[in-house]
Amino acid sequence: MTRTWMFCCLCLLPCMLFAHEGLRFRFLDLPASLRDVSITHVAEDRKGILWFSTSSGLHRYDGNRLLTFDLFSKPALISNAVSCLLADGHDRIWAGTPNGLTMIDLHTWKATSWPYRPGSKENLVLKFMCEGKDGTVYLISDNAALYRISGGQLTEAADLSKLLPGKNIQLSGVFEPVKGELWLLVNGRFAIMQQQKIVRYFPSVEMKDAITEKVLFHESGKVIFNVAGDGIYIGSMATGEVSRWKHPLNDSLAGQRKISFFPMHHGYAGIYINKYGFIGLDPVSGKIQESEPEVMQHFTNAGMLLFQGRDEKNYFSFNKGIAVLEPVSTLFRNYLGTASSETVPYSVRSLYRHTDGAWFIGNYRDGLTLLDEKTGRFKQLAQRFVYAMLPWSKDTLLAATEGDGLLWLNIPQRSLSPVRSSATGGITSLARYTTSLCRENDSLVWAGTYSGLFLVNVRAGRTVPVPAIDGHQRIMTAKINQVMIKGSLRYIATAAGLFIYNTATGEIRKAAAEQPETGVYCLREVNGRIWAGTNGRGILVLDAAGQPVETLNSTGGLAGNAVYSMLSDGGYLVAGTDHGLSLVQADNFAIRNYSRLDKLPSNEFNHSAALQSDGRMYFGTINGFTCFSLSQLLAAGTTHALPPVYFTSFTTSSNKGQVQDYTLPYKTLKSLEVQPGTEYFSLRFGGPDHEARQLQYYYRLKEEEWKEIGRQPEISFAGLVPGKYLVQLAARITPGSPVQPLLSLPLTVFPSWYQTWWFRILAVLLGAGVVWSAWRYRMRQLLKEQQLRTKIAGDLHDEVGSSLTRIYFQADLLRMKEEHTPALQKIADTSRDALTTMSDMVWSIDARFDTAADLVSRMRDYVMKLQQDLGLSCSFQVTGSYAERALSQMIRQNFFLIFKEAVNNAARYTAGGNMSIALHFGQQLVLEVQNPCDEHAGEYAEEHARPLRTYQGGQGLQHMRIRAGRMKGALETGAQNGLFTVALTVPW
Repeated sequence: MTRTWMFCCLCLLPCMLFAHEGLRFRFLDLPASLRDVSITHVAEDRKGILWFSTSSGLHRYDGNRLLTFDLFSKPALISNAVSCLLADGHDRIWAGTPNGLTMIDLHTWKATSWPYRPGSKENLVLKFMCEGKDGTVYLISDNAALYRISGGQLTEAADLSKLLPGKNIQLSGVFEPVKGELWLLVNGRFAIMQQQKIVRYFPSVEMKDAITEKVLFHESGKVIFNVAGDGIYIGSMATGEVSRWKHPLNDSLAGQRKISFFPMHHGYAGIYINKYGFIGLDPVSGKIQESEPEVMQHFTNAGMLLFQGRDEKNYFSFNKGIAVLEPVSTLFRNYLGTASSETVPYSVRSLYRHTDGAWFIGNYRDGLTLLDEKTGRFKQLAQRFVYAMLPWSKDTLLAATEGDGLLWLNIPQRSLSPVRSSATGGITSLARYTTSLCRENDSLVWAGTYSGLFLVNVRAGRTVPVPAIDGHQRIMTAKINQVMIKGSLRYIATAAGLFIYNTATGEIRKAAAEQPETGVYCLREVNGRIWAGTNGRGILVLDAAGQPVETLNSTGGLAGNAVYSMLSDGGYLVAGTDHGLSLVQADNFAIRNYSRLDKLPSNEFNHSAALQSDGRMYFGTINGFTCFSLSQLLAAGTTHALPPVYFTSFTTSSNKGQVQDYTLPYKTLKSLEVQPGTEYFSLRFGGPDHEARQLQYYYRLKEEEWKEIGRQPEISFAGLVPGKYLVQLAARITPGSPVQPLLSLPLTVFPSWYQTWWFRILAVLLGAGVVWSAWRYRMRQLLKEQQLRTKIAGDLHDEVGSSLTRIYFQADLLRMKEEHTPALQKIADTSRDALTTMSDMVWSIDARFDTAADLVSRMRDYVMKLQQDLGLSCSFQVTGSYAERALSQMIRQNFFLIFKEAVNNAARYTAGGNMSIALHFGQQLVLEVQNPCDEHAGEYAEEHARPLRTYQGGQGLQHMRIRAGRMKGALETGAQNGLFTVALTVPW
C-alpha cells in the first residue's frame, strides 16, 4: 500500500529538479524478484556494491547480478531474519540476527558465525552494531552487556549491569565518535566509557524523554539527536551542553519518532523526517538549507527507513524498493523525469514557457500538462496529445494535436478550444493529425500533417490553395516535420527529404537531390547556412540553394545520427539526438557531447520539443525535459567522468563443474589464474551506478583492436591459448565519442599437461625416436633384401648359367655334325636367348647395380648388341647428371624392360633401318625412342612387319603401360611427320 501511494505521488510530481550543485533522488532498478518484498536494512561496501536484507535473507546487488544468502547458500547465514546489518571498512559484511551473528569475509567468500554469547549457551540476540575507529565491531544484544569482535574472537567488552547503578538497564546503541571513547545509549541517555569505565554522561542535564538511537556525530564536534516527544537537539560533545533546535518545524515533531540524521556536503547535516522530507542544517551557525520542492515531494506520505551509505549517499528502504539520495554537480536542470523504470516516463513532445513562469507541456503520458516553475507542481489540463505549440498572441497559443486538429489554448483561462472551420474549404479533416506549425503572417499558418502540408487561414477557418504544393505528390504523401521561412523560400522538412519552395516563382526543388533519400526532422539557420537534422545521417549543412557543404555524423564525433531537434545561439548549434546532446561550433564543426553521465534525464531526445527562453535552452526527451545555459556549457569544458565499474565475478567451467568467484572487487591480484583443464571462463563486470548500464563496452587482450560487446556485462573466453594476457575493459559514452579505458586485469592461462613445453619436447623426441626406429628397421629390411637379391643373382649365375652354358657348347659341338645341324642350331639359339634373359634378370635383381650409371651401361650394351645382330643404324644420346644417382630395383627393372620392348618394336617396324634413342636425367627420368615409319606405323600389325628375329621381353604396348604405371610414370606413343615415337616419363 505504501509503494502504491508513493507512486501515485510520483505521477503527480516531477522527479528531479536540481541546479548545478544539489541532490538527486532516484529509485534503484532492482531485479523483478525483489519488487514484491519489503527491504528492512541496507548497507554499502567499500566498492559501492549494495547489501540489503529481506525476509528471505541477505542479498548482494552489483548493478547486474543478484546474489542471495540464506541458510543453505555458500556461504550461509545463521538465520534469515536479519535484525541489523553492517559493511565495515575491511571488506566484511556483518549480519546480526535473533539467532546469532554471521560475518562474510569478502576476500575469501567464507562465513563465520557466532550463535551464542561468550561462555554461554544462550542465543546471541543482536539489536545494534557499529564499527569502531580501529576496525573493532561492537555488538548490542538483548541484555545489558556490550560485546565486541576483535581478532576474530567474540568477547564481552563491558557488563553495564555492573558498571551502572540500578535495575532494568536497556542498552540500545553504541558509537565511537572519538577513538577510545565509546558512547553507550543506556536507558535513553549517553554514558561515555573509556577503558571499561563510565567517565561521564551526555547531555549534562536531564532530558524530558529518552534519546532515540538515530544520532549524528558531526565533524564540527556537535552531536545532533532526537528526544522522543520533545524534538531535535544540538549539543557539544566536549562540554555536554545542549540546546533545542530553533525551527518552527521542530515544535510539530514532538510525537514523531522516525527521525534520522545524515551528513551532507559543505558541512551540512541532513535531518530526515519520515513522511515529510528533509532539511539541511549547519549545526555550527544554525543556517537552514531547504531542499528543492521536487526532491521533497518523494518523501511526502511515503514511509521510508534511512541508511547511510558512502560518499554522502543515503539509501531509503521502503516497501518493495530502495531509493538513493545523492549529491550531484551538473550543468543541466531537469524536469518531469521519472526516477523508476516501473513508472511510465514523460515523453515530452512540445514545450512553451509563459512569462508568468507557467510551463505548458505536451507529452504522451498525461497529454497537455501545466507545470508551475515556482512550486514544482503540475497538473493535467487535457488528455490530448499536443505535438507542437505556436505562440499567437500574448495570451494565446495555437496547438497542433494528434487526432484533434488545431486548437486554441487560452493561457490565462488554461482552456482549449478548436479552431473554427468554415463550411467550404474547412480544415477539420485535412489537418486533424497535425505535426508542425509555422506562421506565415497574422492569419496564415503552414500546418504540417502525417500526409501533406497545408496553408491554413486560422481566422477564416479554411485552407488556402497553393497549387505548387498541392500538386506535389512527394510532399503531399509524406509526414511534414518542420517548415522554415527565409525570404521567399520555404524549407520543408519531410520524411521523404528536404524540399525548397520558392513563393516568387512557384518552383519546388529537392535539396541534396543527388544524395540518398533521408528523412529530415528539423531545420536551423546558422551563419547563413541551413542545418538539417536527419533520420540516420546526422546533420547536413547546406547552402541557401540546398547544396551540401558538410555532413556531421557519429563518425565525425556527433552524439547520434538521428537528430530530432536543434537550437542555435551565435555561432553555436545544439542538437538533440538519439544518443545524447551535441554542441557544435558552426565555423569549424568542433563537437562536444553530453549524455546521461552528465546527468541528462535521457540520451534520446524528441522531435519538435526545443525552446529558447530567457537565455536558456530547453530540450524535450523521452523522460522529461532539460534546461541549461549555453554559456555555462562552453565554460565548463568537456570532461566526462565514467561511473565506477568493477570486475564483479569470475566463472570457470571444466569437466568437474562450474566454479564462481565473487571476490574480484575486493582483491588486489598480480594475475587472475585460469587452471589447467578449464574449458570455458568468463569475467562479469558492473557497478552500483545505473549509468554504467548505458555504456557501450569493449575489451581486448594485449595490444590489439578493441572488440565490442555492447551493453552485455560479461566477457567470455573459450579455447584461449595458454599464456599471459592483459584483459582490458573500455567503454564508449556515445557512438561518436572515443573509447575510454576502464579496467585492466593481468590474466594467466595455465596449460594442460598435454600443452606444456616439456610434454611437447617429449612428444617431439618420441616422434623422432619412432621415425628413427622405422628408418632403422627399413634400412635393415633393405639390407636383407639386397643381400637376398645378391645371393639369388649369384645362384642363378652359378647354377642355371653354368647348366645353360654346357647345353650351348654341347649343342654347338654336335652342330658340327652335318646330320643334326638344323635342330642343334635351334637348341644353341634357344640356349643363348635363355642366357641373355637370365643375364638381364640377374642384373635387375642384383643390388650391386642399383645406380643410374649401371642402367645406362646396360642400355648401351643392349643397343650395341642389337646393332651387331640386325645391322641397324642407331643413335643413343644421354643427357643430364646421373653418375652419382641411385635407382630403386623396381624402377631399374621396369625401366629397362620397357626400354627393351620399345627398342625391339622400333627395330621390327622401322622403315629405314635406323632409330634414335634419347635418355634424359632431370627432375624426371625421360626416355624417347623414335624410328621412321610408313602409313601403317604405330599399329603394330603383323602383316606390315618385317620378318625379324624375336627377342625376350617384347610383350607388347599394353605390358609397357602396366610397367609404367608401377613406376607412377606415363607412357605416350604416336606417329607424326614420318616418325613413330615412344616416350616414357618416370619420377625418381
